[in-house]
Amino acid sequence: MNLRRRLPSVLLAAALAALAFSGAAAAKSYSLPQANVSVQVTADGSLVVDELITYAFSGPFSGGYRDIPLRKGESIDQARVSENGRPYRPGGCTVLGCTDAPGTFGTTVVGNSTRIVWHYQASDELRTFAVHYRLRGVAVAYDDVVDVNLQVWGSEWQEPLGRLTATEAAPGKILRAWGHPVYVRGDVQLAGKRVLLRALNVPAHQFVELRTVVPRSAFTSTAGMRVVSGNGLPSIVAAETADAAAFARDRQRIDNAKQHPWRYVLTLLLLGTIPAFLVVGGVFWFFGREVKTGYDREYEQEPPTETEPALVPTLLRQGGEAGSFEFTATLFDLIRRGVFTSTPVTTERATWGGLRKESVSDLELAAGKADVALTPWESSVSDVVQGVIKDGPERLSRFREKIEDDREAMSKHFTSFKANVGTEVGNRRWFISRGAVPLAVALLLFAGIGALLVFLAANGWRSVYPRWSDIVLVGLAIASFVNAAIVLGSLTQRKLWRRRSRDGEVEAGAGRPSVATSPTSRASRRRHPRRSHSGSACSSTGSHSASPNVSCRPPTWRCRRSSPRHRRSTGSRAAAGSAVGRRPWASAISRRASARRSHPRRPDRVASAAASRVEEAEGAEAAEAAPGSYPRRASS
Repeated sequence: MNLRRRLPSVLLAAALAALAFSGAAAAKSYSLPQANVSVQVTADGSLVVDELITYAFSGPFSGGYRDIPLRKGESIDQARVSENGRPYRPGGCTVLGCTDAPGTFGTTVVGNSTRIVWHYQASDELRTFAVHYRLRGVAVAYDDVVDVNLQVWGSEWQEPLGRLTATEAAPGKILRAWGHPVYVRGDVQLAGKRVLLRALNVPAHQFVELRTVVPRSAFTSTAGMRVVSGNGLPSIVAAETADAAAFARDRQRIDNAKQHPWRYVLTLLLLGTIPAFLVVGGVFWFFGREVKTGYDREYEQEPPTETEPALVPTLLRQGGEAGSFEFTATLFDLIRRGVFTSTPVTTERATWGGLRKESVSDLELAAGKADVALTPWESSVSDVVQGVIKDGPERLSRFREKIEDDREAMSKHFTSFKANVGTEVGNRRWFISRGAVPLAVALLLFAGIGALLVFLAANGWRSVYPRWSDIVLVGLAIASFVNAAIVLGSLTQRKLWRRRSRDGEVEAGAGRPSVATSPTSRASRRRHPRRSHSGSACSSTGSHSASPNVSCRPPTWRCRRSSPRHRRSTGSRAAAGSAVGRRPWASAISRRASARRSHPRRPDRVASAAASRVEEAEGAEAAEAAPGSYPRRASS
């Protein structure tokens, strides 16, 4: 019983201990407060290096290592490690992460570097280790001087260094001395045969070099150095002077950019937009402009084609997916052709929270002819309507409720309707989409150039004082990515890179080829500027009636076909309003004011709402299949 009571406390204590241990492990780190490097240049040109590296440990540590990179012709020997004058024993493990006896060390070759690994035990303390080695082949002997260029601190260190002190002693007087790179904070002091370099706050992965020039006559042998014929002092001084001048020039340019940022921002903006706009403009000019058909008539006196209403919006907007407007247009077209019969009725609708009722115009649909040939998308619309009126005639205003009652089946029919319309549009080859290819190539080119520039800039980036050339590369990379984004955005605008074919342009109402028509003269157009074709499109007495039971609002055909703005304004609404007259482009430009006065709520609006429910049913079914999503709302 006592054990049961104490068990939760034991588990809690174990959990807290695990958390404390993991926190301590996560806090394990070290820093490098200082390092002292002493270099002795011998009479044969060899370099004897002694490094005193101080570590500040936070947490337990048991090993350290030092990688010394070597170039071609350079070699290292006499490597050893000590601490406080006590030498470490050789033969220690050289695998990083291994455990060996404290006070041991070992050496191994890793690629082009020699690695010195030593073992110890330290925890939350300061420790200073002495690393000794000799380098041969680093100094270069010219006819006049010996060039000693040594990295007293390498770029392989992953932690910053607080303070670096490096001294060099030569067998003769040191003529010149330089510290590299010039952007590292520090100084160089020259005193006869000795030189002192000091540097503060050296960043991680930042090397520090000490370069000195000693007379050739001060050496007795060249066994420990490389020999190059000719004088070397003029070229060495010129290289150092050019390096200092480049740094000063870069610093001046960076300061100038900080003082006048808008000048460079404007330049970057122009570089990031003009190339993309030129590409997009060229693609539109060659691939996106609509072709001329030679048709010069300003007004049409009759509908020009028999295009199915479901195809018209896609034709006018040059692509896209069929939706509720196309569905509604097809429904009214089926009514016109007698597949379904319609009877005008009036339906009362409650408003103002049931305090008021108003009468709205409605249509009651019933089954009609069964022998009418239907296209695949018309069959999908017919299946939806048949599912609604299977129990008898039904009013359009109640289609929403009926559709929601059988959401799954209606969703399949609507999906089939959209797929069949898309297939038919593709089969008619109304569009030419070759402009997407150069845009895709430009997108890949801009993105590739931007990625390459970023790589080049990052490869040579200096964290303390960046080079002006690297900053320019970064700016050009940003400009390239902006160009790529503009091109990517243009790919979403179909009318920029897609045009209608000649047949598609004629079908869309932009005009027919002059060889196939006999356009009226300008004098005739002046005499009849607005010839109209008025009549009942769907009534039992109208000239276009296909069924004695069909009754719809009377359109007034007035079509000005030469205005692109007018064609755009007809849009997808053309289908829903024009299917009744079997003229897909005409009733979208009919006068709607008289229709609103005679019909407070027009049947085509009711049918659009019903079609929207079919589209919502499809979205709801997708939402049920994918939890967490929401059905797409279709505007009616």
